Amino acid sequence: NPLEALKVMSSYPAVIRMIFDGHRIDTSQLPWYYLPKWMMIGLPLYLLIGFICGTLSVVFISRKYNTSYLWMIIFSAIFPIFYIVYNHSTVYDGLRHAMFTLPPMAITAALFYMFIFDTIKINGARYAFAALVVVLVALPARFMFANHPNEYVYFNELEGGIKAANGVYETDYYMNSIKQGFDWLVQNRLKQLPAKDTMVIATNCMEPIQQYAKLSPVPVKLVYSRFYQKNQQEWNYGIYYGRFLDKGELQNGFFPSSMAIHTIAADGVALCTIVQNDPERNGFKGYSAMQQNDAPKALEYLTKAAAKYPEDIEVWDNLALVYRATNDIANARKAVDKARAVSSQELQTANIAGGIALQQGDFNSAMQIYSEMSEENPDMAEAYLGMGQAQAGQGHFDVAIENVKKAASMDRNVERQAYMALAYIYDRKGDKAQAQQYYNAAHGGGK
Repeated sequence: NPLEALKVMSSYPAVIRMIFDGHRIDTSQLPWYYLPKWMMIGLPLYLLIGFICGTLSVVFISRKYNTSYLWMIIFSAIFPIFYIVYNHSTVYDGLRHAMFTLPPMAITAALFYMFIFDTIKINGARYAFAALVVVLVALPARFMFANHPNEYVYFNELEGGIKAANGVYETDYYMNSIKQGFDWLVQNRLKQLPAKDTMVIATNCMEPIQQYAKLSPVPVKLVYSRFYQKNQQEWNYGIYYGRFLDKGELQNGFFPSSMAIHTIAADGVALCTIVQNDPERNGFKGYSAMQQNDAPKALEYLTKAAAKYPEDIEVWDNLALVYRATNDIANARKAVDKARAVSSQELQTANIAGGIALQQGDFNSAMQIYSEMSEENPDMAEAYLGMGQAQAGQGHFDVAIENVKKAASMDRNVERQAYMALAYIYDRKGDKAQAQQYYNAAHGGGK
């Protein structure tokens, strides 16, 4: 049943976060033009131009070559895309769910170019047209030869290539570069180690590296670590790809990191980074001290880590949290501002910055931060809670109550904070009875 197959292939139930148009959004919230946009920037120009022009010239091409089947070929390319758009199907990772439309596009493009070549009667013009087609084909061919085996991260000239697309769209979402990264680590580091030494490798790509690690010349222990939480564990080397990072993190040095000893890149854009941990482990020691509530030690280690790796958002966030916990709000603000200079979209950083602004009584800044968070993450309860608290500080009590209640209804983990905020707001409004109810609810007494 081709329609049933199309329905299954074009509507996957998975919901993940990814980058599109420079913003991190859930696949369930993608705009209708997601797939058409990807085709406009992800297909080679010779294919894109040939298919569009071939579709517009279908009547003439069919007559010239007696190819009435061309109508069906074009339909088989266009209908699935319209179906996916019309059905609001969940698609993600570029063109992967619509790859089956590319062969009929290629056939249509080939027939169009043949039609134009056969229609032109002047030899010079025919050769010029042929040269133009060769140039269009050469553009993606150069990228393929230069960046094998990562050809699929190609972006065409309408987007400006992968350099312009980095941080704006997903690149190596299939983790294809991880094998090259592991091979490099084996050849350039692990082979030089005594065979009995166990190396701890951190990665955000556990499944593929579990297979590659079987060929390691030394014992390997793998630990899962998100790139933006790499200071939370002890490890020797890390192999990471840039998925689930935002535009600022990808464009401002956080990835591939100054810890990098090698990167796998396509046209200069890092796809995979191989990092060696700080020999002094200052980031990890600082995080461990935080968990033990040892603020002086945490500040000592984290300050050293920030000086050595100034692009590391995680270190600046942790510094801000320690300063805030010790009521050094001025330095907390400076630390979180350093993190936001790298990326203003990072959720934890934004949440910390919003909390510090509230604590300083800077309600306008807090409102701006939490508003941006809610726009970028409409399902994030903390954003609405922060907006409500900022609005209460501005004296806008009714809309503050609305946002705080919304936060409480979205996530039980913020209920207690929300109820305390509502108690404060109603008290400010002069409604002592409601304030008491929410205060009791925050302390387990029910509303």
